[in-house]
Amino acid sequence: MSNVLAHTEMTAKTRSAWDTIAAGYDEFVTATHHWTGNEALERAGGGSGKRFLDGAVGSGGLSVPAARRGAEVVSIELSPVMIECLRARARAEGLTLEGHIMDGTSSSCRTTASTSPAHSSGSCSFPICREPSPSSFA
Repeated sequence: MSNVLAHTEMTAKTRSAWDTIAAGYDEFVTATHHWTGNEALERAGGGSGKRFLDGAVGSGGLSVPAARRGAEVVSIELSPVMIECLRARARAEGLTLEGHIMDGTSSSCRTTASTSPAHSSGSCSFPICREPSPSSFA
């Protein structure tokens, strides 16, 4: 099996797994991530006037608190169900943010020095791209 095929199959399995648990994750985990995300943003000075990229966003642990603080937020996530949880929360709170379904291991990203990349656990398992290119969105 080629590396590309193996990667494609693993990506599909990972997406399916996150889609399966998304509702429970959103119900039981997201509120805690919002609290820790808010604390991290407080310490980092994230907020109004900042551009913010949240990779592997889940249902918005960092993205929602950053948007609440007035940051321009772009969120990327492999799971369409997680992105829908994020978008639903943003609509319910009247927040403006972008949520994109994207494989974070994609190399089709443009870099922009003025964007702050982040992940709620402090690290990512894929190269950080500072601005996803439209071709990298699923």
